Formats: sequence, structure tokens, C-alpha cells
Amino acid sequence: MLVDRIFYIILIPMVYGAFFIFIVGTVFRFTKIKRAPKPKATTLRVFPKTRFSWLAIWRDLFFFPQITRRSELFFWVFFALFHLSLFFLFLGHLELIAEIRWIQVVKHEIFLGRGVFGILLIISSIYFLFRRFKSPYRELSVPEDFILLILLWITASLGSHLNLATLYSSHGFDIPVEAYRSYLGSLIRFRPVLPSEISESPHQVILVMHVLFANIFLMYFPFGKVMHSILSFFSNRIKRR
Repeated sequence: MLVDRIFYIILIPMVYGAFFIFIVGTVFRFTKIKRAPKPKATTLRVFPKTRFSWLAIWRDLFFFPQITRRSELFFWVFFALFHLSLFFLFLGHLELIAEIRWIQVVKHEIFLGRGVFGILLIISSIYFLFRRFKSPYRELSVPEDFILLILLWITASLGSHLNLATLYSSHGFDIPVEAYRSYLGSLIRFRPVLPSEISESPHQVILVMHVLFANIFLMYFPFGKVMHSILSFFSNRIKRR
């Protein structure tokens, strides 16, 4: 069937294509930055200089003091929840590939938090999206800002639905963890297969849509503003050296 072929393309060839574009795009972006003319400014260092620069770098990365200095506590809370949710959801996706003992130090069903972090990511994305409609952020926003947040919100909503249905559904609306591990493991081994638990599940459409929007987000990642999540360490290193 045509629909099955489309689903197959999204779940397998498009995943490989998305990661290929992500890797090549990231290398291209770093190469472009490295070859760019050095700024003529005498220094980009933040003053006063701290004694333990590496501690300052990690503090800037994880605690966002630049936001609290502007007295935006409400924004800081959502900003922190957003990044915390991304971190734990990333760990959860790692557990969908294989069992990782050190993550299971705190015994839990996949994902950690029983759906809480997915919901927090959705709420945070909605907050950031609607914040863009308010002055002065509306005047500073470009279409990319809205597109990225909408993409992330859709991806998170679909993924959260999958997780919540797995955890709380009493009607067999479920794809077992073993099926995800079989599918994702086969992709990593370059021997892709779609287990019957996925291909015959009522969840399949939602999974396909989740993977589709995740692929689109991943392909755009190296070329958009979200690349700052990788570059932020290096920019903080420059400011603190």
C-alpha cells in the first residue's frame, strides 16, 4: 500500500537522511565559523574576570545568570524547565535504544518522570511561542522563531501522547519498549527493520508523525538559531578565558 511505503520512508530512509544532513550541516557550520575573520574588538571577555573560569562557564551554561540579572524570574523558570525537560527526554530516548544501567540508578519506567517532562516541554514551548506575540519580543522576532517553536511543540506533543498512552492506557493502545529497541537498534546497526508491534499498532500513525517532525527539526538544526545549544559552550569559553 502507498501509505505503508510512505510510513517506511519516514521511519527509515528519512531518519538516515536527517542525521546525515545534521552531521554535514554541523561540520559545515563549524568550518564556516572557524574560517570567519577574527573580530577586531580587543577582547570579548566578560569583566570582572573570575578566578575559576571553567566553573563560570558551566554556571553560565546551566544556571543562566544573564537572565536572572535582568530580573526575569518567570522567564528563567520556564527556561530552566525547558532545558531540564530536554535533558531527561534525551536520556529517555537513549533508553529506547538499549538498557542503560546508570540511568536506572533511580528505578523507573521509560521515560523518567512518567510523562511529566514531556508535558513540561509542551507547556514551556507554548509559553515561549506566545511570548513572541508580546512587545518588545514581537518586533524582534522573525518567522524562524515561530516555526522552530511550533515544530518543537508538535514533536513534543506527539511524543508525549505516545508515552502517556503507553503508561496509562488500559485498551492495549501500546507499543512495547522492546519494539522501539528493535527498531532503533536496527537503524544503528544499518540493518533496519520495522517490528510488527509497530507496523500493526494503532500507534503507528502517531509514531510516524512524531518521527517526521523530529526529522524536519533535526535537518534544520545546523542552519537555524537552535545551533546555539552546541555553540553556547564555545561562546562562553571565549567570554571567560
